[in-house]
Amino acid sequence: MKFFKKLNKLNFLLIRRVDGQSMLPSLSPGQLIIAIKYKPTKLTGRVVICYYDRLEIIKRVKWVEQDQLYLLGDNPEFSRDSRFFGLISQEQLIGLVIWPRI
Repeated sequence: MKFFKKLNKLNFLLIRRVDGQSMLPSLSPGQLIIAIKYKPTKLTGRVVICYYDRLEIIKRVKWVEQDQLYLLGDNPEFSRDSRFFGLISQEQLIGLVIWPRI
């Protein structure tokens, strides 16, 4: 864990804990994830961390429309996602989840 804390200080690695059931079965509540501050050109199908309503959310990119992202949780019954708040700007993208690989 010390290794990850050192990497996090380099300001390109994000370590977060999943809150809620919106990403089940891919990500479980309380599970740690690692993301990088990186904005790839091909986002469709990738799990990302974004800002929405001053909160960080973890969702899967369903599609990209110009500079807008349509985000969905893997567990629609428990997910508050683009079905509720619509498209969000790519500028709200914080990072790309790299671990666990999902």
